[in-house]
Amino acid sequence: MNFKTARPTCAVLMSGGVDSSVAALRLLEMGHRPIGITLLMAPWNAEDSPSVIRARETAKRLNMEHLVLDLRDLFEKEVLRPFREQYANGRTPNPCSDCNRGVKLGGVAEILDRTQGLAGIWIATGHYARIVREDPQGFARLMTGRDRRRDQSYFLADVPRMVLERLIFPLGDMESKEAVRKAAEEAGLPAAREVDSMDVCFAQSGRYEDVLGEEAFREGPIVDCQGNEIGRHRGVGLFTVGQRKGLGLSSPTPLYVKALRPPVVVVAPREELLARRVSARGCNVLTRTPVTQGMPFLGKTRSQGEATPCEVLEFQGDRISVLFHQPVFAPCPGQRLVLYHEDGTVARGGDHSRLIRQGLRRSLLFDHPMDLETPHLLHETACQILKAVRLAVGSGGKPGHPIHHIPQITNILHYPSEDPGHLRCGITALTAQLLLPTGGYPHPL
Repeated sequence: MNFKTARPTCAVLMSGGVDSSVAALRLLEMGHRPIGITLLMAPWNAEDSPSVIRARETAKRLNMEHLVLDLRDLFEKEVLRPFREQYANGRTPNPCSDCNRGVKLGGVAEILDRTQGLAGIWIATGHYARIVREDPQGFARLMTGRDRRRDQSYFLADVPRMVLERLIFPLGDMESKEAVRKAAEEAGLPAAREVDSMDVCFAQSGRYEDVLGEEAFREGPIVDCQGNEIGRHRGVGLFTVGQRKGLGLSSPTPLYVKALRPPVVVVAPREELLARRVSARGCNVLTRTPVTQGMPFLGKTRSQGEATPCEVLEFQGDRISVLFHQPVFAPCPGQRLVLYHEDGTVARGGDHSRLIRQGLRRSLLFDHPMDLETPHLLHETACQILKAVRLAVGSGGKPGHPIHHIPQITNILHYPSEDPGHLRCGITALTAQLLLPTGGYPHPL
């Protein structure tokens, strides 16, 4: 690639918004020679899109070279397709994390390394997070941004370590979004008064309907924990786990979405969505400190809210399981479990796995094989399991507590929690897994 001036020292991703525009401005103030790069990702993006034109104008105003990369195919593969597939499987996807890992940072790094004159170059973005390099080897630590309200470290925890080493976040030390806008105004940047982009940046109208397709908006039942239909909905694409608004239900107790089993939406009282033990797979290790059992962290299972104390129960391969000191609300498959040290350093990130995968592999013994090919018998047995477990929980629910209420179950063995709520969640999760192959019966939770 030929440059009009000297070789750039870093590439700054410019969306045309105020954050990336001020990131470019600050890089210049730091002494860098940045090249602005704008990514075409959503299907309708084009070089004459307003945001692309604004990014180009900003680069021109700052006397920077500008380049447009067409990553629409990569974005479809790494973000859009998994987003649709996860929703179809009842998961709650996290497209921002997927995009940062596979497209915006990981994907861009690979492309730049194949571009003459840009291989190995620093990469800067307008994320609200910090990269701290303190030791002689320059080991990079991902840390929370100074503006905790805007902190985006949760969405960056999946970025590969080799990519993390070459990142710069010029806004990480800025006090607030207001300070960013003020800097843009003082510099006369085109994006100074632009409205912040929508969370669903790949949906042209900001709505999931534009991405998920008609299948996700097929009418279906809303059921309670016993499998009783208590309402109807207009599509699972309208809901996420933990959601309360928009259910259209009348109940003396507030109900929340507990699970999505397309086309079924399962609802329950808030306390049914609380959990202390959370497991994740696909862990991305970002620190050099070895993880050991009992190690304390601050953990988040959702992007919003503060990280809260937890400790490691086990860590093997790419899987980790932690126990929160206080229950967390609605951890769900597809979201990330992100662990922080006390100083705000991001230690690990991973995709929540189902609780069934931890501690319940040998939790039930059956006197004789169940006929899993008969949907009616399977559904009836699942409901009996649920009733039996409720009786056990009501009488204490201790590990090892015998259940003789139905012939299929002999005993509950070594469930790694003294909390009857965890015992209940574990058994119902197993029941849900057994029901999934039938496809024709409502979730019994």
